[in-house]
Amino acid sequence: MVVRRRDRALRRDGAAAPRGGGLNSVTTRLVKGFASIASFPFPGRLKRKRKEIRDPAQRVAKRPSSAAVPTHGAASRRVLRLDPGSSSTAFQSSGKRRSLSGRAARTSSVAPLVPSRDPRHTGAGTEDRGVARQGPSKREAIVAAAKDLLWERGYEATSPRDVLDRSGAGQGSLYHHFPGKREVAAAALGEMADEERAVVDGLFDPARPPLARVRDYLTRERQALRGCRLARLANEAAIEEPALRAPVAGYVGHIEACLRASLEEAQRAGHLPAAIDPALLAATLLSVVEGGYVLARVHWDEAAMRRAIDGALQTLDVLTA
Repeated sequence: MVVRRRDRALRRDGAAAPRGGGLNSVTTRLVKGFASIASFPFPGRLKRKRKEIRDPAQRVAKRPSSAAVPTHGAASRRVLRLDPGSSSTAFQSSGKRRSLSGRAARTSSVAPLVPSRDPRHTGAGTEDRGVARQGPSKREAIVAAAKDLLWERGYEATSPRDVLDRSGAGQGSLYHHFPGKREVAAAALGEMADEERAVVDGLFDPARPPLARVRDYLTRERQALRGCRLARLANEAAIEEPALRAPVAGYVGHIEACLRASLEEAQRAGHLPAAIDPALLAATLLSVVEGGYVLARVHWDEAAMRRAIDGALQTLDVLTA
């Protein structure tokens, strides 16, 4: 009834009634209302609209392209520098970007990556790492300390703590390289035997006459009161250990073999009587030297060892006269 009255009023005023009657006019208003809501400038639409009207020359990526900056590895953590004269943005080692004022920082081109000086990533600098490592390793320090202590105190009087204190190494380092005290001593005795064999080989130089080599060995300078560097272990129960006895026996056997070879050569040259057994004489001369250490330590007098060696030299002179 209300719609019909309004239509009659519109006819009187000369206005045309909406086509379709009152129901169509209500539908039209609803459609217009929904259209206005759909065109409302929400914040997201405004943001997209601003991006669309931005100058295309100013559109640049906020980050460098994937071709310029690696996405992983140490290179991605290096410092990037922009072109001089413009505001710069630096990518620090932590991976965070410090953004400076202005949009020019985003429009500047990224300079090439700074070459890495880290040898772990470039493969260079291996020589420098070798040069930087100076001084003995922990294992070498432990063995060197054990060598000194074995000559000074012997095996039984030397404890692992003594070796650590002398070497400056920690307990973890000792047991990292060696299972225990016996293995440390075996390694030390092995090196000591190699060093002493080298000295003996120098005394028994084949270029010298055979009997001169024997005399050089008998008269070499020795520290009588300290005892033989290796054979002093024979006075301890540790000599029963095969691992400890082997380097000592090898060293003493090497000396005896050199003495025997020199005496055999002298006998072939006619300087030693044929009735003399070179092997027995070599064992006798070796016993004089090692026994001289015992006499010197027992009497705590180096002269005791010198007397024993002088007697061996006198015997040799009589035999070769």
